[in-house]
Amino acid sequence: MRAWMAVVAAVGVLAASAACGDKNDKPADDTVACLTAIQDSRGFGAKLGTSIDAARGAVQGNATSHYQAMADAKSYATDWLVKIKDLLGKDISPDLRQTLTESQATIEEIQSTLGDATANPPDATGKLAGIDGNINRVCKGKY
Repeated sequence: MRAWMAVVAAVGVLAASAACGDKNDKPADDTVACLTAIQDSRGFGAKLGTSIDAARGAVQGNATSHYQAMADAKSYATDWLVKIKDLLGKDISPDLRQTLTESQATIEEIQSTLGDATANPPDATGKLAGIDGNINRVCKGKY
């Protein structure tokens, strides 16, 4: 609970300081977009990864658990893509736009492996870590 309140407070402070800064320094939405992208990467990435791992583990055992984990993974991927598309519609820097576009393509690639509920999805750990690392690299110093 405290961590969530700290994140909300930090976003408010950073958004206020960004609003007071020189508009020519960076696109207007870069700070908030970076904080949102980092939060989404950690949140959706963890949920998506956990669901894929659960589906991989359940494929040999409980079919109902496997189907539910696949449905959860698809849902998290879809929700994350909606958030990225929203961020891409904002006034953000070209490097952040490129990173989010690449992240979108990677998530769509992962999502495409979740189409067959009876299949065993490939491990997506490396791809999800890559998204998180790229977003953090591009956003370093922007907030």
